[in-house]
Amino acid sequence: MKILHISTDLKFITPFTKIINQHDKINQHKFIFISKQDKIKPQDNIIFINKRWQIINILFNLNQHNKIILHGLFSNVILIILLLQPWLLKRCYWIMHGGDFYFPERQAWVKKQVIKRIKHFITYLKGDFEYVKTCYGAKGKYHECFMYPSNLYKQHKLKEKIN
Repeated sequence: MKILHISTDLKFITPFTKIINQHDKINQHKFIFISKQDKIKPQDNIIFINKRWQIINILFNLNQHNKIILHGLFSNVILIILLLQPWLLKRCYWIMHGGDFYFPERQAWVKKQVIKRIKHFITYLKGDFEYVKTCYGAKGKYHECFMYPSNLYKQHKLKEKIN
């Protein structure tokens, strides 16, 4: 199965790509970052999109992968593509971030239409999924998941306080 990840933010996804690339021995995952190259070295499975003419690369990859994981819905380019190619939405899994769907009255019409039609919602907060169902009329499937390493508990040793 070929899996495409699309993101505009490198903050949370950088450690995620490292984990995937350490464990993905058969090269199932490809990453598209709609961002200027920043914290991640380009690799065979990591593509940076920052020019308009590169949209063709997005279109090609969207139609070549079995699963499309959207790490947030912050890219207007992706939203427009998904609206114009609705057959892609059944393969989309949206990792919900909050800032991409809170305050529906401020969201663009295109985003509202995509959210309504998307088939898979990934979050560890069931209330966020219920919110999207209520505010956007979404009917997709809820998948509970912690998503990123930053969402997991990590114990830190604290220095002893000296008075």
